Amino acid sequence: MKDVEFAKDERLALKTQHGVLLRNLDEIAYCQADANYTIICFVNDKRKAVICKTLKEVECMLPAGRFARVHRSWIVNIMHVTAYIVAKNHVLVGDKTIPVARNRKKAFLKTIIRGSNTIHTEKHTTLLPKPTIQ
Repeated sequence: MKDVEFAKDERLALKTQHGVLLRNLDEIAYCQADANYTIICFVNDKRKAVICKTLKEVECMLPAGRFARVHRSWIVNIMHVTAYIVAKNHVLVGDKTIPVARNRKKAFLKTIIRGSNTIHTEKHTTLLPKPTIQ
């Protein structure tokens, strides 16, 4: 993934079979591999975009500080992760349960803990929004 700071309203052009979608990076909840295609799911939109790029190609287009590759088939937007379930080694993004690969777990946990406040329990880790300083 790119190690570049993106502006809050940075947009990504997604070429689909129907045309080109322009979406803000913050709107992307997660990406899922489907052979040589990637399914991109959005936060406030039940529609999904299917693009003709591998997950690896999509990973290279996304900023590393905001997105994490958690599995061979999944990339998640860190800002939309609501919980990490330790017992099942899964992450929740909205109402979607996404597996976290054992070999990616340590790096993923470092990333989410660095970017948020956390409450740890035996069964799961709950992420809280970062406090704003006024």
